[in-house]
Amino acid sequence: MGEYRYWISLAVLIVGMAFNGGAAGMVIPLISLRFESWGAEPFMMGLAAAAPAVATIMLFPLFTRVKTRHPLFFMVVGGMIYLIILPIMHMFEGVLIWVVLRFLLFCAIIPIWLFVENAISQRARPGLRGRTLAVYSASFYLGLSSGSIVIVWTGSAGYAPFVAAGGMMICALACFVSVHSFIPPLSLRGKAAPWVVLSRRESRVIRIGAIGSGLVESLCFSLLVIYGIHMGLSEAEALPLLTALVIGGVLLQPLTGWLADRASADRGSIVRLLVFTSFCVCLATVFLGAGFDSSWLRLVCAFVLGGCCNAFYTLSIVDMSHRFTGDEALEMNAGILFGYSSSSFLGPILAGGAMTWLPSSIRDQGFVLVLFLIGLTIAALALTSGRAAWSGRRS
Repeated sequence: MGEYRYWISLAVLIVGMAFNGGAAGMVIPLISLRFESWGAEPFMMGLAAAAPAVATIMLFPLFTRVKTRHPLFFMVVGGMIYLIILPIMHMFEGVLIWVVLRFLLFCAIIPIWLFVENAISQRARPGLRGRTLAVYSASFYLGLSSGSIVIVWTGSAGYAPFVAAGGMMICALACFVSVHSFIPPLSLRGKAAPWVVLSRRESRVIRIGAIGSGLVESLCFSLLVIYGIHMGLSEAEALPLLTALVIGGVLLQPLTGWLADRASADRGSIVRLLVFTSFCVCLATVFLGAGFDSSWLRLVCAFVLGGCCNAFYTLSIVDMSHRFTGDEALEMNAGILFGYSSSSFLGPILAGGAMTWLPSSIRDQGFVLVLFLIGLTIAALALTSGRAAWSGRRS
């Protein structure tokens, strides 16, 4: 493949994931806002947000048994299923049925996510891997941010948000079809299961990054807007929090990718970046809860949280890409996706439960309380892993 064609194909693939992110960015806040308008408890919103994790746990064993020589077929089928589910959601409204449909939506997206991320990881040039992955993550987040912006224009009621989400998915599929030869086949048959790969000792830093990203990102995307509404904001005032969250994930990614490339040769430096990111989550959470009445401060806190969500995942991917090649990298990439997706089950359920069942005096602050504790837990796990990395380097 020529140099020009390589860069064009890579760019189109990344743009396709931006459109895919836009489709997801429409549905994620839409579900929470509809649930809020129906009077559902935050726990049910967390349960709906956890549905993708259930889909991942159920579908990944299937992918370990299937040899996919034609990934485009699975990607197009997944996109078509997504497009079919959207009008069904519009026609059948209800909390329980939307929890089920949210599960099916993510089942449809998993093949797209798995194949594109594998393609980006394998096709990225070694010296530019961290920055390439950062651009990929930033483009996906840019798409997510467009979803919340479009909902401000269309509102959460009616059919307009579903039409917008469907249009974005169609654009994503058009991009993938146009560069299908750039997407390599994927076969996990005969390879270690993703949960086995993540449990290995050499995977501990990668595991912490993937799980940290899943916990923080799923919690923020599913309940940050609802937290704002519970704190007295209107829907139009709360949605910019999600936009700031996603913009933070976009604008801070070049810095994260640059730092990750410089630190990739030293696992201890990656651990330091994980610890620093965890403490940023804790600080942003504290200021979000204490200074929520300040409009600029809550937007800054959401911006920082968005950068942290993406930083965890980027650090995990970069550490994997620099330490593993070939089949090992393929196994590890599947492990990262599994760790990220399955850990997203816990964050929304814990925060939703806290916002539902804590004493009424602190119930609305259940979101920031759970997020703060998650940040501390990730920092503690990273420090524990760091002691092993630093002692190993000294020996």
